[in-house]
Amino acid sequence: MRTIIKSIFILAAFATVLLGKAAAQVPTSYQCVILNDTMVSSTVYEFDVYIKNTSSNTTTNPFKLSQFQGGLSVSPSFRNSGTISVTVVSGTSGLSSSQIPTPTNTGTGRAYWETTDPNYIRIAPKSLTPGTTISGTGSGTRIARFRLTNTVSFSGNPNIAWNFNSTNQAYPTKIFAYNSSTSLQVDITNSASHVNSLVNVTKFNYTTVLKNDALVNDSTYEFDIYLKNTNPNVANFPLIMSQFQGGFSIANSTRDGGTVTVSVVGSGLGSSQIPTPLNTGTGRAYWELTTPNYIRITPKSANANGMVISSTGSGTLVARIRISNSKKFLGTINLDWNYSNANQAYPSKIFAWNSSTSQQTEITTQVNHYDSLSNPTVVLPVTNLALTAFLQGMYVGSSSMTAAPFNVNGTTPSTIADTITVQLYNSASQTLAYSATSTLSTNGVSNITYAGEVSGGSYYIVIKHRNSITTWSANPVQFSASTSYSFANSDAKAAGNNLANLGSGIYGIFSGDINQDGSVDFNDYPGLDLSSSNGDLGYLPCDLNGDASVDFNDYPIIDVNSSNGVISVTP
Repeated sequence: MRTIIKSIFILAAFATVLLGKAAAQVPTSYQCVILNDTMVSSTVYEFDVYIKNTSSNTTTNPFKLSQFQGGLSVSPSFRNSGTISVTVVSGTSGLSSSQIPTPTNTGTGRAYWETTDPNYIRIAPKSLTPGTTISGTGSGTRIARFRLTNTVSFSGNPNIAWNFNSTNQAYPTKIFAYNSSTSLQVDITNSASHVNSLVNVTKFNYTTVLKNDALVNDSTYEFDIYLKNTNPNVANFPLIMSQFQGGFSIANSTRDGGTVTVSVVGSGLGSSQIPTPLNTGTGRAYWELTTPNYIRITPKSANANGMVISSTGSGTLVARIRISNSKKFLGTINLDWNYSNANQAYPSKIFAWNSSTSQQTEITTQVNHYDSLSNPTVVLPVTNLALTAFLQGMYVGSSSMTAAPFNVNGTTPSTIADTITVQLYNSASQTLAYSATSTLSTNGVSNITYAGEVSGGSYYIVIKHRNSITTWSANPVQFSASTSYSFANSDAKAAGNNLANLGSGIYGIFSGDINQDGSVDFNDYPGLDLSSSNGDLGYLPCDLNGDASVDFNDYPIIDVNSSNGVISVTP
């Protein structure tokens, strides 16, 4: 009796092991999904069917697909009374060759269109086989890419869905796994594991483009946003824009610290969809002062009566956007689409109204967004002044000066005598209007650039130098885009004839105002005496002749000008 009981326990344990082993030969879970649909043309529509082993351990729970039986319902109106054939796109299946469905309406393993109402795609299983080991990574294993070809243009959306019942000649979807322990297949169908990730055609069939940009003036920039229906048959596939959400990036430096406003100056949309230049509420268009900056066009409420988007020309003008800056724009505009919402950026999105579901669908596809902008560079107008002046202390004769910076470092170009500041004072009020620093060549020429608005104005020209007397022009100078003025050919060019006679008809700016108090006098000597006694070398205010050394050679200039009481003279 004890022996019999022991045998029963051994058999039970053995059966448990066998059952556990058998159970381990099929997946604990899977996912089957339809996705990647597209309209190849007005008569050709394609989509993928994938299956994936989603068991927590695909090694101990492998999934060998024995048979796949697919039933997919399709909206009857989609075929538009045409005749549809179903094929498998060559080379797209990841199944064993013996399991790939065949495009025929008879026999096993066939894929065909069932013309009942509602219509169905039927994918009949092939004979029982040990099958294909299903992947547990990515989307899994592709059963096939199916192509529907119609004798006429498709109409509307396919609205494909999985079917699991067999009523009204419908065809139920079933999944069978092969159990290698029992050499039998097991029906593991679970309707909750079947997913529809189709976008039902319309997502891919539009383009939107930024174009026709222009600088209206230095502080105003405009551009167009167009949306176009590119469906293969627009009569059967109208694109009704429900909402438009635009995010556009612009370099922060472009506004140059100005305050920017955004407005809409034209649109082909219905009045209820045109963005409003506000920074609150829906449907607004405004400038986001983050870095980098963004133009935001927020969508108005979902609109079933949205604009039917044109398929001709550039499509429908969503809006012509005007950007107005309180200052002049600076540099290149560099406007571009944005799809990120990081750092307060605003993503571009397109929504279409689906009349079949009475809902809107996001159809955004970044590759369908284009930029045909010229992105102009804002070239600000300038006023050029060609100035001629010589510095008394650095003058060496023959209309030439020594090169002070070169004498110090040996690297600065030997054609540069020194640096000067040239200021422009209003002719009426004699108040400072503009100032610029420029190099002065050894031949006495300095080319200075001012803002464009200087042209057309009348200003006194004032020269300032590190150890020279500040010198004013005798009279206001009328400026044009390019103006020239010389302090070198006559002492009458300076206020009070305040120029040094350098000989041979050449005049120069008096040197020796070391402390820059407007006169050459005893107050300039202490610095010179100290620097000279120390034997200072370098680029120093006390080096009046520019030879990089403060010594006895600098005294003759200051002695003469001090004894003559040289001072700065204003008009």
